[in-house]
Amino acid sequence: MPSGAKAATLPPVAARKKPSARVELTRLLAGRVTTKNADQVYTLALALFEEITFAARPTEASFHLMARGFEAAAARGHAAAWLDLGRCRWNGWGVPEDREAALEAYTTSAELGSVEGAYAAAYNLYWVFEEYPAAHHYACLALGGGDPTGGVHYLLGLMAFHGRGCPASLSESVARHKAAAARENLDAMFELYVLFSTGQGVRKNERRAREWLWKAAEGGHPRATYNLGAFYATGNGVEKDARAAVKWYGRSSSAGNARASATLGAMYLLGDGVRKDARRSREHLARARAQGMDTDAFLDAVGAR
Repeated sequence: MPSGAKAATLPPVAARKKPSARVELTRLLAGRVTTKNADQVYTLALALFEEITFAARPTEASFHLMARGFEAAAARGHAAAWLDLGRCRWNGWGVPEDREAALEAYTTSAELGSVEGAYAAAYNLYWVFEEYPAAHHYACLALGGGDPTGGVHYLLGLMAFHGRGCPASLSESVARHKAAAARENLDAMFELYVLFSTGQGVRKNERRAREWLWKAAEGGHPRATYNLGAFYATGNGVEKDARAAVKWYGRSSSAGNARASATLGAMYLLGDGVRKDARRSREHLARARAQGMDTDAFLDAVGAR
Protein backbone atom coordinates (compact mmCIF):
# COMPACT_ATOMS: atom_id res chain seq x y z
CA MET A 1 0.00 0.00 0.00
CA PRO A 2 1.48 3.39 -0.99
CA SER A 3 2.63 5.59 1.88
CA GLY A 4 -0.16 7.87 3.05
CA ALA A 5 -2.93 5.85 1.38
CA LYS A 6 -5.99 5.15 3.45
CA ALA A 7 -6.97 1.54 4.15
CA ALA A 8 -10.32 0.47 2.77
CA THR A 9 -12.99 0.07 5.45
CA LEU A 10 -15.96 -2.21 5.45
CA PRO A 11 -19.38 -0.77 6.25
CA PRO A 12 -20.39 -1.37 9.88
CA VAL A 13 -22.45 -4.46 10.52
CA ALA A 14 -25.63 -3.71 12.39
CA ALA A 15 -25.54 -5.45 15.74
CA ARG A 16 -28.41 -7.82 16.35
CA LYS A 17 -30.51 -6.55 19.19
CA LYS A 18 -30.42 -8.91 22.14
CA PRO A 19 -33.90 -10.14 23.10
CA SER A 20 -35.18 -8.70 26.35
CA ALA A 21 -35.46 -10.84 29.45
CA ARG A 22 -39.24 -10.68 29.07
CA VAL A 23 -39.12 -12.14 25.53
CA GLU A 24 -36.59 -14.84 26.39
CA LEU A 25 -38.37 -15.85 29.57
CA THR A 26 -41.71 -16.04 27.77
CA ARG A 27 -40.12 -18.29 25.14
CA LEU A 28 -38.60 -20.65 27.71
CA LEU A 29 -41.77 -20.88 29.78
CA ALA A 30 -43.73 -21.75 26.62
CA GLY A 31 -41.61 -24.89 26.40
CA ARG A 32 -40.57 -27.40 29.02
CA VAL A 33 -38.55 -26.22 32.02
CA THR A 34 -36.11 -28.92 33.15
CA THR A 35 -33.29 -29.16 35.65
CA LYS A 36 -30.92 -28.37 32.77
CA ASN A 37 -32.45 -25.02 31.89
CA ALA A 38 -33.85 -24.09 35.32
CA ASP A 39 -30.86 -21.87 36.05
CA GLN A 40 -31.36 -20.00 32.77
CA VAL A 41 -35.04 -19.51 33.61
CA TYR A 42 -34.10 -18.20 37.06
CA THR A 43 -31.47 -15.83 35.64
CA LEU A 44 -33.98 -14.41 33.16
CA ALA A 45 -36.61 -13.95 35.90
CA LEU A 46 -34.00 -12.10 37.95
CA ALA A 47 -33.11 -9.93 34.93
CA LEU A 48 -36.80 -9.18 34.47
CA PHE A 49 -36.94 -8.05 38.08
CA GLU A 50 -34.17 -5.56 37.31
CA GLU A 51 -36.11 -4.35 34.27
CA ILE A 52 -39.19 -3.90 36.47
CA THR A 53 -37.13 -2.02 39.06
CA PHE A 54 -36.01 0.58 36.53
CA ALA A 55 -39.30 0.77 34.63
CA ALA A 56 -41.28 3.99 35.03
CA ARG A 57 -44.57 2.11 35.14
CA PRO A 58 -44.07 -1.64 35.65
CA THR A 59 -47.06 -3.69 34.58
CA GLU A 60 -48.78 -6.42 36.53
CA ALA A 61 -48.11 -8.71 33.56
CA SER A 62 -44.35 -8.23 34.10
CA PHE A 63 -44.63 -9.14 37.78
CA HIS A 64 -46.73 -12.18 36.89
CA LEU A 65 -44.21 -13.38 34.30
CA MET A 66 -41.34 -12.90 36.76
CA ALA A 67 -43.14 -14.89 39.45
CA ARG A 68 -43.90 -17.66 36.93
CA GLY A 69 -40.21 -17.82 36.11
CA PHE A 70 -39.16 -18.14 39.74
CA GLU A 71 -41.89 -20.73 40.35
CA ALA A 72 -40.87 -22.83 37.33
CA ALA A 73 -37.21 -22.85 38.37
CA ALA A 74 -38.12 -23.55 41.99
CA ALA A 75 -40.19 -26.56 40.94
CA ARG A 76 -36.96 -28.00 39.49
CA GLY A 77 -35.15 -27.71 42.82
CA HIS A 78 -33.44 -24.32 42.30
CA ALA A 79 -32.69 -23.02 45.82
CA ALA A 80 -32.30 -19.33 44.91
CA ALA A 81 -35.54 -19.44 42.92
CA TRP A 82 -37.39 -20.65 46.02
CA LEU A 83 -36.00 -17.65 47.92
CA ASP A 84 -37.15 -15.16 45.29
CA LEU A 85 -40.48 -16.89 44.90
CA GLY A 86 -40.87 -16.38 48.64
CA ARG A 87 -40.21 -12.68 48.19
CA CYS A 88 -42.87 -12.55 45.48
CA ARG A 89 -45.36 -14.25 47.78
CA TRP A 90 -44.43 -12.00 50.71
CA ASN A 91 -44.91 -8.79 48.74
CA GLY A 92 -47.67 -9.89 46.37
CA TRP A 93 -45.47 -9.48 43.28
CA GLY A 94 -47.29 -11.28 40.48
CA VAL A 95 -48.95 -13.69 42.91
CA PRO A 96 -51.41 -13.25 45.77
CA GLU A 97 -49.76 -11.99 48.97
CA ASP A 98 -49.41 -15.00 51.25
CA ARG A 99 -46.85 -14.84 54.04
CA GLU A 100 -47.37 -18.41 55.18
CA ALA A 101 -46.60 -19.56 51.63
CA ALA A 102 -43.64 -17.17 51.53
CA LEU A 103 -42.24 -18.71 54.71
CA GLU A 104 -42.66 -22.17 53.19
CA ALA A 105 -40.65 -21.00 50.18
CA TYR A 106 -37.89 -19.60 52.42
CA THR A 107 -37.60 -22.81 54.41
CA THR A 108 -37.56 -24.89 51.21
CA SER A 109 -34.75 -22.68 49.89
CA ALA A 110 -32.87 -23.23 53.15
CA GLU A 111 -33.32 -27.00 53.06
CA LEU A 112 -31.92 -26.98 49.51
CA GLY A 113 -28.76 -25.33 50.85
CA SER A 114 -29.33 -21.58 50.47
CA VAL A 115 -27.89 -19.64 53.41
CA GLU A 116 -29.81 -16.58 52.20
CA GLY A 117 -33.00 -18.64 52.34
CA ALA A 118 -32.09 -19.80 55.84
CA TYR A 119 -31.60 -16.21 56.99
CA ALA A 120 -34.89 -15.08 55.43
CA ALA A 121 -36.64 -17.94 57.23
CA ALA A 122 -34.92 -17.18 60.55
CA TYR A 123 -35.57 -13.45 60.34
CA ASN A 124 -39.27 -13.80 59.64
CA LEU A 125 -39.80 -16.69 62.04
CA TYR A 126 -38.33 -14.49 64.78
CA TRP A 127 -39.80 -11.08 64.02
CA VAL A 128 -43.11 -11.92 62.33
CA PHE A 129 -44.21 -15.41 63.31
CA GLU A 130 -42.53 -15.49 66.76
CA GLU A 131 -41.66 -19.17 66.32
CA TYR A 132 -38.39 -18.98 68.19
CA PRO A 133 -37.06 -22.59 68.17
CA ALA A 134 -37.54 -22.75 64.39
CA ALA A 135 -35.96 -19.30 64.03
CA HIS A 136 -32.92 -20.47 65.98
CA HIS A 137 -32.63 -23.61 63.83
CA TYR A 138 -32.57 -21.66 60.57
CA ALA A 139 -30.28 -18.96 61.98
CA CYS A 140 -27.73 -21.67 62.77
CA LEU A 141 -28.06 -22.97 59.20
CA ALA A 142 -27.50 -19.43 57.90
CA LEU A 143 -24.17 -19.23 59.74
CA GLY A 144 -22.81 -21.63 57.13
CA GLY A 145 -22.48 -18.70 54.74
CA GLY A 146 -20.01 -16.88 56.98
CA ASP A 147 -22.51 -14.09 57.80
CA PRO A 148 -20.70 -11.24 55.97
CA THR A 149 -23.16 -8.55 57.17
CA GLY A 150 -23.39 -9.80 60.76
CA GLY A 151 -27.18 -10.10 60.56
CA VAL A 152 -27.22 -13.74 61.66
CA HIS A 153 -24.96 -13.18 64.66
CA TYR A 154 -27.06 -10.17 65.67
CA LEU A 155 -30.24 -12.25 65.51
CA LEU A 156 -28.64 -15.05 67.53
CA GLY A 157 -27.48 -12.44 70.03
CA LEU A 158 -31.04 -11.29 70.55
CA MET A 159 -32.21 -14.88 70.99
CA ALA A 160 -29.53 -15.55 73.58
CA PHE A 161 -30.34 -12.35 75.45
CA HIS A 162 -34.07 -13.10 75.70
CA GLY A 163 -33.83 -16.90 75.85
CA ARG A 164 -35.92 -17.28 72.72
CA GLY A 165 -35.34 -20.57 70.92
CA CYS A 166 -32.30 -21.28 73.08
CA PRO A 167 -31.28 -20.99 76.76
CA ALA A 168 -30.84 -17.40 77.93
CA SER A 169 -27.18 -16.45 78.15
CA LEU A 170 -25.93 -12.88 78.52
CA SER A 171 -22.34 -13.92 77.86
CA GLU A 172 -23.33 -15.61 74.59
CA SER A 173 -25.42 -12.58 73.65
CA VAL A 174 -22.40 -10.31 74.12
CA ALA A 175 -20.18 -12.66 72.10
CA ARG A 176 -22.70 -12.84 69.25
CA HIS A 177 -23.12 -9.06 69.15
CA LYS A 178 -19.35 -8.57 69.15
CA ALA A 179 -19.06 -10.99 66.21
CA ALA A 180 -21.79 -9.07 64.39
CA ALA A 181 -20.20 -5.69 65.18
CA ALA A 182 -16.88 -6.96 63.82
CA ARG A 183 -18.79 -7.36 60.54
CA GLU A 184 -19.90 -3.69 60.78
CA ASN A 185 -23.46 -4.52 61.87
CA LEU A 186 -24.89 -1.28 63.27
CA ASP A 187 -27.72 -2.94 65.21
CA ALA A 188 -25.20 -5.06 67.09
CA MET A 189 -23.08 -2.00 67.86
CA PHE A 190 -26.09 -0.32 69.41
CA GLU A 191 -26.87 -3.43 71.46
CA LEU A 192 -23.28 -3.45 72.75
CA TYR A 193 -23.76 0.17 73.80
CA VAL A 194 -26.82 -0.91 75.82
CA LEU A 195 -25.05 -3.94 77.32
CA PHE A 196 -21.94 -2.01 78.37
CA SER A 197 -23.91 0.93 79.72
CA THR A 198 -26.12 -1.35 81.85
CA GLY A 199 -23.51 -3.99 82.75
CA GLN A 200 -25.44 -6.93 81.33
CA GLY A 201 -23.16 -9.83 80.41
CA VAL A 202 -20.12 -7.58 80.82
CA ARG A 203 -18.69 -5.29 83.48
CA LYS A 204 -20.39 -1.90 83.26
CA ASN A 205 -18.16 0.44 81.29
CA GLU A 206 -19.51 3.84 80.22
CA ARG A 207 -16.45 4.63 78.08
CA ARG A 208 -16.80 1.41 76.05
CA ALA A 209 -20.55 1.95 75.85
CA ARG A 210 -20.10 5.39 74.32
CA GLU A 211 -17.49 4.08 71.88
CA TRP A 212 -20.04 1.60 70.53
CA LEU A 213 -22.74 4.28 70.47
CA TRP A 214 -20.50 6.59 68.43
CA LYS A 215 -19.64 3.84 65.96
CA ALA A 216 -23.30 2.99 65.47
CA ALA A 217 -24.27 6.67 65.15
CA GLU A 218 -21.53 7.44 62.65
CA GLY A 219 -22.87 4.57 60.56
CA GLY A 220 -26.33 6.17 60.64
CA HIS A 221 -28.13 3.89 63.09
CA PRO A 222 -31.49 5.61 63.86
CA ARG A 223 -31.58 4.92 67.61
CA ALA A 224 -27.89 5.66 68.10
CA THR A 225 -28.12 9.00 66.30
CA TYR A 226 -31.21 9.85 68.37
CA ASN A 227 -29.40 9.03 71.62
CA LEU A 228 -26.46 11.24 70.67
CA GLY A 229 -28.88 14.04 69.91
CA ALA A 230 -30.44 13.59 73.34
CA PHE A 231 -27.02 13.56 75.02
CA TYR A 232 -26.03 16.85 73.38
CA ALA A 233 -29.45 18.37 74.11
CA THR A 234 -29.19 17.58 77.83
CA GLY A 235 -25.42 17.60 78.36
CA ASN A 236 -25.46 13.95 79.40
CA GLY A 237 -21.82 12.83 79.30
CA VAL A 238 -20.91 15.51 76.75
CA GLU A 239 -20.81 19.29 76.73
CA LYS A 240 -24.30 20.61 76.07
CA ASP A 241 -24.51 21.71 72.45
CA ALA A 242 -27.84 22.55 70.81
CA ARG A 243 -26.35 22.64 67.30
CA ALA A 244 -24.88 19.18 67.73
CA ALA A 245 -28.20 17.96 69.12
CA VAL A 246 -30.04 19.27 66.04
CA LYS A 247 -27.45 17.66 63.77
CA TRP A 248 -27.81 14.20 65.32
CA TYR A 249 -31.59 14.43 65.65
CA GLY A 250 -31.63 15.39 61.97
CA ARG A 251 -29.62 12.33 60.98
CA SER A 252 -31.91 10.15 63.06
CA SER A 253 -34.98 11.72 61.49
CA SER A 254 -33.59 11.15 57.99
CA ALA A 255 -32.99 7.50 58.91
CA GLY A 256 -36.67 7.10 59.75
CA ASN A 257 -36.83 7.77 63.50
CA ALA A 258 -40.21 9.37 64.14
CA ARG A 259 -39.32 10.45 67.68
CA ALA A 260 -36.32 12.39 66.37
CA SER A 261 -38.53 14.14 63.82
CA ALA A 262 -41.08 15.03 66.49
CA THR A 263 -38.35 16.25 68.85
CA LEU A 264 -37.01 18.59 66.18
CA GLY A 265 -40.55 19.84 65.61
CA ALA A 266 -40.92 20.62 69.28
CA MET A 267 -37.50 22.30 69.49
CA TYR A 268 -38.31 24.67 66.62
CA LEU A 269 -41.78 25.29 68.00
CA LEU A 270 -40.51 26.26 71.46
CA GLY A 271 -37.17 27.76 70.49
CA ASP A 272 -35.48 25.13 72.65
CA GLY A 273 -31.79 25.45 71.79
CA VAL A 274 -32.65 26.84 68.37
CA ARG A 275 -34.35 29.96 67.07
CA LYS A 276 -38.12 29.59 66.88
CA ASP A 277 -39.21 28.69 63.38
CA ALA A 278 -42.86 27.75 62.85
CA ARG A 279 -42.30 26.62 59.26
CA ARG A 280 -39.48 24.23 60.15
CA SER A 281 -41.46 22.98 63.12
CA ARG A 282 -44.40 22.11 60.84
CA GLU A 283 -42.08 20.34 58.40
CA HIS A 284 -40.54 18.15 61.10
CA LEU A 285 -43.88 17.36 62.71
CA ALA A 286 -45.34 16.43 59.32
CA ARG A 287 -42.42 14.05 58.77
CA ALA A 288 -42.98 12.55 62.23
CA ARG A 289 -46.65 11.91 61.40
CA ALA A 290 -45.66 10.31 58.10
CA GLN A 291 -43.29 8.08 60.08
CA GLY A 292 -46.14 6.96 62.33
CA MET A 293 -45.89 9.30 65.32
CA ASP A 294 -48.93 10.71 67.14
CA THR A 295 -47.51 14.22 67.24
CA ASP A 296 -50.40 15.70 69.24
CA ALA A 297 -49.77 13.27 72.09
CA PHE A 298 -46.02 13.86 71.83
CA LEU A 299 -46.36 17.65 72.01
CA ASP A 300 -48.68 17.33 75.00
CA ALA A 301 -46.17 15.04 76.74
CA VAL A 302 -43.26 17.48 76.30
CA GLY A 303 -45.35 20.52 77.20
CA ALA A 304 -45.22 22.06 73.75
CA ARG A 305 -48.98 22.72 73.54
